[in-house]
Amino acid sequence: MSIMRKTVAVAVLTILLFVLVPSYTSPSDAAPSSAPLITEVDPGCEGFTLSNPGGSDIDLRGYSVTDGEGTLTFVSTCILHPGGSLTVAKASGTCWFDSRPGTVTYPSELISKSRSFILADSGDELSLMNGSVLADSVCYGRSPGTDGWYGEPVDTSSGRYLLRVGGDTGRAADWISTKPGWINESADALPSFQAEVGLFTFPESRGIPVMESIAGACSAIDISIYLITSPELISLLCQKSESGVRVRVLAEGFPLGTDLSKEISLLRSLQDSGGEVRFINSTGYGDDRYNYLHNKYAVIDGSVTVMTSENWTSGNLGEYGNRGWGAVIRSGGFAAYMERVFENDFSSEWGDVSGLLALYPNSNPCRDLPAVEIGHSETFLCSAAVTPVLSPDNSFAMMERFMGGAGERLYAEQMDLGSDLAVVSGESPVAWMASAAERGVDTKFILDSSQSDSSKHVSYTELISSATAVQAVSKDGSEKYSLIHNKGVIADDRVWLGSVNWTSSSFLRNRETAVIIDSPEAAGFFAACFLEDFGVNIFTAEETGLSLRAETLMTPAGEMVLLSVNGPPGYSYEWSLGDGTTRITEACTVLFRSPGEGTYVATVRLIGSELTGTAEYSVVPEDHGDSTYAYCIAAAAAAVLAIGIISHSLRGRAPAPRRRRNPRFGSR
Repeated sequence: MSIMRKTVAVAVLTILLFVLVPSYTSPSDAAPSSAPLITEVDPGCEGFTLSNPGGSDIDLRGYSVTDGEGTLTFVSTCILHPGGSLTVAKASGTCWFDSRPGTVTYPSELISKSRSFILADSGDELSLMNGSVLADSVCYGRSPGTDGWYGEPVDTSSGRYLLRVGGDTGRAADWISTKPGWINESADALPSFQAEVGLFTFPESRGIPVMESIAGACSAIDISIYLITSPELISLLCQKSESGVRVRVLAEGFPLGTDLSKEISLLRSLQDSGGEVRFINSTGYGDDRYNYLHNKYAVIDGSVTVMTSENWTSGNLGEYGNRGWGAVIRSGGFAAYMERVFENDFSSEWGDVSGLLALYPNSNPCRDLPAVEIGHSETFLCSAAVTPVLSPDNSFAMMERFMGGAGERLYAEQMDLGSDLAVVSGESPVAWMASAAERGVDTKFILDSSQSDSSKHVSYTELISSATAVQAVSKDGSEKYSLIHNKGVIADDRVWLGSVNWTSSSFLRNRETAVIIDSPEAAGFFAACFLEDFGVNIFTAEETGLSLRAETLMTPAGEMVLLSVNGPPGYSYEWSLGDGTTRITEACTVLFRSPGEGTYVATVRLIGSELTGTAEYSVVPEDHGDSTYAYCIAAAAAAVLAIGIISHSLRGRAPAPRRRRNPRFGSR
């Protein structure tokens, strides 16, 4: 990012925070005043900002700032008017922080320096002194603390700066660690809006609600998305753009493990049709605002917001895609909020956003965009209060509050779980689920295991199940969907829907968006889908017990007894026919030769547990008349049964084809 671009961008931000340029006047002009405060610290730029929160002028002469090793002292008169601020840095024009108007450097005629004054990236402390009197202090990172500071230091990381957002309590709550261009939307300040909401699931909906919403646009379509590769959707957007609708798309510049050539070609078609396409994180600068732009939302006509857990690809907007959730939110207030987020991220002022033509001037449009035929898919309609959630601003804090409020049920279906968040105690979604389970909440957790590192996810669910009261299972796709790509949570009558994976990057470093939908009807809709995905497993078996069914049937090989149980697949079962014959299988169905005429009690036991089931059956004398037709039917039934038994025994044991996945990637 050029220094000029950074200067313009940050000047806009800083004007909102402070009056930039301090006044240099004679001491006689200054009125009695309160002490200044440290309001910004940027270790990377070796700088800090002092501000005057009081109602009268402050002369900084005689004040000093020390990091415990070196000291900077104001040796000349420098008056800060009420609301004014002064940024001090080692140099000027090297980064966004020291490129702002009014920045002063040290040492200079205004500021003297003694010993080594270096702000450590890993952690340090600053103390503002008025002679020998402490005026203010701040600690960050690994700092051991200093006078006037209480509790833990401000948590920060490389590439960020510290910004005071609270009062003067001398605690970390007064500060945030942020980047230029972040909105810094606190969890305490999030608004809620009344809305009419249409709910749908992937792949059942085939993404039709997304297409229908865009097709209904009359004036504007703004899309912020990680990946958009559906030719049908791009064709529709081109049509809308050519009809006079303003279409803007902001896409992630480097989605991991993805060949962008198709997406670039499709988006070039949209650009050529009059739309505006920009990519974020494509400039190669290390100071980009976000690790990834991972959103999946659109704002339409300033009144409708579409938000999904799924990217808008051919698969997800087609017949067979991922398991995911979506919502069409009709609320002018919610749309206005999301539009503000879009404008902030779409802006090129921060240097990490570039237009498609600037990045790929020689790209070619897609030659054969398909005709658009939008089918019909029902959405579940309800009224609800909706609350926006953002990463990196507030999603982690909001998730803790959301899950902590559960009193009856807490269900979560997730694509990913970071190793640092798979802990069952401390600060993590898993720990919050475990806490809910301990207080008697019905807690269920589904984690996808179809990725290249699926063994980790299987081990995570096994750990969670064994160490907590949470019912945790892993799922490797199904006949209905390719993989679980969802990021959904249900807490009592509230639903969390959006793009936020359970990884540190997704919570704290990506741009993510989600919505909390407060509605019993919405929670019931998604809970039914969740429980279907949860399926039959060891937990449902423990709750309902094993139900054994016994049937007799005639085959060419003679009379047979079919036993079947409603138990979980992937486990071993010990079967007893009731005449002393036993067998162990890994299938939920088994076929025995008939023990002969009589009444018997068959039993089944799930090995490794105390779960058992019984069923009584009778074998009656066989009529050996003309039974050719019955034999044919029985033979066909036996063949189908045999295939079913083999298939069932293999289900869950044979590995599904793995999808290649970059090991850094934790936030699709």
